Amino acid sequence: MKRTTAILHVAAALCMACLFSCGDGMDREAEIAAIDSIADTDAPRALALLDSMKPHMAGATEAEWSLYSLMRVKAEDKAYIVHKTDTVMLRLIDYYEEDGDKRRLPQVYYYAGRVYADMYDNDRALPYFQKVVEMADSSRTLYYKAQAQMGYIFLYQGLYEKGFNAFSKSYKYNKTRGNKSNQAYALCGMANCLQRMNGYKQAMQYFKQALILVRENGDKSYEADILGQIANNYYYLKQYRIAEKYAQQALAGVDSTTARPIYAIAADIYNKVGKEDSAVILYNKLYALDDVYAKYSASKRLGHYYLEHKNMAKAAIFLDEYDRYTDSIQAIIQTETVAKIDAVYNYNIREEENERLKEEITTDRFIITVAAVLVIAAILAVLALIQYSKKKRLAERMKHENEKRYLNSLYEQSSKFISDNNSKIEALKQELAASASKNMSLAAALKAKEKQLSNLNMMAEIRTKNRELAAAGLENSDIRTKIFTLLNDNTANDFDKKLSTEDWQSLDKEVNSHYPEFKERLSALCRISDIEYRVCLLLKVGVSPKDIATLTIKTKSAISVMRKRLYFKAFGKVEAPEKWDEFILSL
Repeated sequence: MKRTTAILHVAAALCMACLFSCGDGMDREAEIAAIDSIADTDAPRALALLDSMKPHMAGATEAEWSLYSLMRVKAEDKAYIVHKTDTVMLRLIDYYEEDGDKRRLPQVYYYAGRVYADMYDNDRALPYFQKVVEMADSSRTLYYKAQAQMGYIFLYQGLYEKGFNAFSKSYKYNKTRGNKSNQAYALCGMANCLQRMNGYKQAMQYFKQALILVRENGDKSYEADILGQIANNYYYLKQYRIAEKYAQQALAGVDSTTARPIYAIAADIYNKVGKEDSAVILYNKLYALDDVYAKYSASKRLGHYYLEHKNMAKAAIFLDEYDRYTDSIQAIIQTETVAKIDAVYNYNIREEENERLKEEITTDRFIITVAAVLVIAAILAVLALIQYSKKKRLAERMKHENEKRYLNSLYEQSSKFISDNNSKIEALKQELAASASKNMSLAAALKAKEKQLSNLNMMAEIRTKNRELAAAGLENSDIRTKIFTLLNDNTANDFDKKLSTEDWQSLDKEVNSHYPEFKERLSALCRISDIEYRVCLLLKVGVSPKDIATLTIKTKSAISVMRKRLYFKAFGKVEAPEKWDEFILSL
């Protein structure tokens, strides 16, 4: 097979050399077509040929330039060069949809999808892959490739059944063609979808089928990858000894492309089977990788390991590193988000420019119509802005009122409130003694005010007593006991410290039974998501932010940001996260 490929490359290179020697009269489209076949098996060589061809593109037609650009996008994709802009791709779509060779459209749509996938814009990538599936016959290569790409998008978006179906179609195509490597990729995709649906036993069948295929194909790197995935699957099934066997096989074939996932799962498995020293060796190897995610994962585990073994110096180093890499990962996520926003913004700018160019070649009548529409749009925009400003001012005023009510509620629950009222009562008694004989109506008013203050104190004392009873009841509840037992279980890994759906429902019910309308009062303040509400429930039962991060599978910094954001949403002020904790405990 390798010899055949080499012969094809030599033949293509000779063809290119002959075509280049033909001067200005050469058939550029034939040259580019010759490069197309090379890109499928040797992308770097295809890119080198395209680079050498560029000086000969002077005077090329739009059709030739478009085909040249399409082949460059393809070769870059095959060479794993990440695309960061869709400028070229948008021009190619316009050209091939309007004037170009329509037989190229499936290929154009496929690489449009790949470009948007590189830009983390799956919402725009998916429709192009769907177009490929609709246009390409199910026996063509692009059909299975598009199905595989759709499978990964569905998998990452949580649409596991759709992902499984897409990978299944990709597998069936490759089975008819006898492509064992692509069959294995599709089978692993199907298994990954099944895992997310808790179908671990069925997923195992697909992983093992994929393993047989890659072994027949002699692909050692992918074999190690699949062995690692099988070990991970047995880990989820809690069959740790079998998981250890597959992890050891995966470690024997690990390389730079598979090191991170294999080291991570193997180390976790060694921990479970009591081989802590072996686990630490792998965590150190994981930490040594030039990969921020690997360092993030390893530093946390090593920090906890040295903490448990009373080596405070090393524990401090690795836990500091964990915090640093947590910030790094958050920065990466933010950068990717900003890149996506920039991409959408740039796309809108290009669309506006296209509209402007079209307007220049239209009639005066059309220009007048557009101008009228723009004027109306501007008026509507101004009205919308005014309405938005009013709503914003109203929202800010409501947030200010929320904070005033909250602070007043805190005061009314305090001992100072009772003390202040007692001082006022004492003053009234003195005033009453002085005025009783002189002015009967004033004396009656003062006596009523004294009674009102005494009633307020009585209510404050009742509220305080009720809060004490509610806190005691909640503290002795089964669900709170279960939470703290889970958190204090030193034999369990942090990743295993999770609450079930039933546990969350029980916690919700228990908190709201002791503190009636807890949820309603939060919802009345601001819009609150499910995860934010769960954080509030845990705060109410006295769980620390660090342990909340464990139970919600979030980072410590993410929990801090969430609490700070909630205070701002409720009261319109930027405060420390602890201010939100105080508010929750005051409800």
